[in-house]
Amino acid sequence: MLPFQKEHKEYRTWLCPTMCGCAVKIETVWRLIPDLNLATLYLLKNPEVSKEEAQSAVLSEGAVEILGQCEAHPASTPQELFDSLKHYSGQAWTPDTCNCEIHYVKDKREDPATVELIPVKQPVRTRCCEVHSHLTDHNEHHATVKEENHRKNNTVREVSSLLGKNPDDVKWGFNENRELLIDIREYGTLDKTRIKNALLNLQKVKTVE
Repeated sequence: MLPFQKEHKEYRTWLCPTMCGCAVKIETVWRLIPDLNLATLYLLKNPEVSKEEAQSAVLSEGAVEILGQCEAHPASTPQELFDSLKHYSGQAWTPDTCNCEIHYVKDKREDPATVELIPVKQPVRTRCCEVHSHLTDHNEHHATVKEENHRKNNTVREVSSLLGKNPDDVKWGFNENRELLIDIREYGTLDKTRIKNALLNLQKVKTVE
C-alpha cells in the first residue's frame, strides 16, 4: 500500500439466481484514495510509481460466510459454494399482458451467440397473478404467459402496420377465457373490414366493435 492509500472492506449478500436457497456473504477489499491532494503530491515526488499502482482498485473479493444452503449444493466452505454457483445470472421479466413476474436463469459459461435466454435452467416462477394462479408448474406457467404476450405483440404489430399507426395506439385486452380482444370501434367500415380479414385465421383473437 502506498502512503496515500487506505484499505476499505465492503460486504454484500449474494443470492443464487436459481433461487435454490443458497446465499453467501461476499467480502470485497478495496484500495482507496481518501485524499487526492496527498496522492497528487506523492506521485509528483515519486514518478517511478505506476498509474495502475496508484489507482483505486479491488484487492480481493471472496465469500466469507454461508447465509443459506440447499441440499443440492453441499459445499463445505463459503468460497466453494460461491464458486459452484457464480456462473449463473438471473433476470426478471414482467409482461404487459398480466401481472406475473418470471425469473430467468442463464449459465454464463454458455456462448451467448449460440444459446437462448434460458440455455440451462428453466424459468422459475417468482410471482403469479390472479389470472394464472391455477398454473402450479413453472414450465407451464412460463409457456402460457409467453404465448399470451407474443400473441398480443404479433397481433398489435399486424394491426398497427395495416393501419399505419403506432402500436401504442391499438387498443387491446383479454376476456375471461384469455382470448385477445382488439378494439376496432373507433375505426371506419373499411378499416374494420381490413382488420377482421387480417385476423380471421388467428387463434384466440377476436375484435370488439
